[in-house]
Amino acid sequence: MKRDYCIVCGAPLLREPIYQCRDLPAAAQNLPTKENVDNDKAIDLDLRQCEGCGLVQFDCEPVSYYKDSTRAGERSRTLIPVCQEQFRHFIENWNLQGKKILEIGAGKGGFLKTLEEMDYQVQARGIENSEAFVRIAKEEEGVDVQQGDPESTDTEITGAPFDAFYSFAYPARLLNPNAMLQLASKNLKADGLGLIRVPSMEHLMKPGGFYDLTVDHIAYYDTNTLHFLLQRNGFDVLEQGEAGQVYIYAVVKKREALPLKRIWADVEPLQKQVAAYIRDVVKQGKKIAVWCAGHFAFTLLSMAGIHHEVSYIIDNASFKQGCFAPGSHIPIVAPSHFQEEPVDEIMILGPIYVDEIVNEIRTKCASDMVITTFGRTGIQKI
Repeated sequence: MKRDYCIVCGAPLLREPIYQCRDLPAAAQNLPTKENVDNDKAIDLDLRQCEGCGLVQFDCEPVSYYKDSTRAGERSRTLIPVCQEQFRHFIENWNLQGKKILEIGAGKGGFLKTLEEMDYQVQARGIENSEAFVRIAKEEEGVDVQQGDPESTDTEITGAPFDAFYSFAYPARLLNPNAMLQLASKNLKADGLGLIRVPSMEHLMKPGGFYDLTVDHIAYYDTNTLHFLLQRNGFDVLEQGEAGQVYIYAVVKKREALPLKRIWADVEPLQKQVAAYIRDVVKQGKKIAVWCAGHFAFTLLSMAGIHHEVSYIIDNASFKQGCFAPGSHIPIVAPSHFQEEPVDEIMILGPIYVDEIVNEIRTKCASDMVITTFGRTGIQKI
């Protein structure tokens, strides 16, 4: 059954395929044997592109073994140096010596073995979908791999939280790469790092690149779509580049929530300062008004709880006059209203218009009016 939506962002796929592949092998693993070769048939597949994020992907169901990290060459003379170079860069540049590192989609443990041989004293562990591959990883490579579904956010990973994770080519195989990255995030420390490497769409678009296409990969990422995938799942991209000619990679950091409670710690004290000041003016038997009926004033007056102490809000915008401030319900009036109901002091609650408003108060209200302003540093008298 064909899929008409993007596996990453959910947007529709372009109606027309960007390329129609004819007579492709139906799989790159689980090869036909003498007993079943007559049943093997080539297939036709459509490559389509997402209207939203631009990801290029097959619109078919993935191969039956898509969650299994089938990598015959993971301990080959070609791939070992590529992995060593990336591990060296990742670990040394980001100070991961001696840290806990997780591989997602560990296959038969070849990449973990390469990492352990580099003597960075890391505590390396992998998670792999295939039970058979897990046994091989443990028995033949002697590395620590756990069986589990890397495409499910419910998978419990022993040893979490980790300082970092990596995944080589595996995200390109998945029907739900979002879930894999969310699983990674769930099992990382707050400042956890990641290294993702996937087959490069940029490479496929070079002469001869077509022949690196395989049905085993459900999607092909370029620099932009990989960046989008990672950002969408809570990672900030620290670095991107090419690796081993046919891959692109990204180093990421788990996004931390903005520390707004700390940054805005002055909100309540400033509100109390304004409320105390205005109430003190009223206790002295004086009247105070506010100039500027904007969101700044509305928010401050509502949150400060001084609804009855302020006589009115002055504003030049005619469409606001005759209305009430949301939250505090203080009436909004024209500057001319001052002549009907004079006040002793005007507080400007429009920080970026102070000079302009001061001039208006002096000319439209009273030249000797007591004027105060309120901004990020508190209350000031003009």
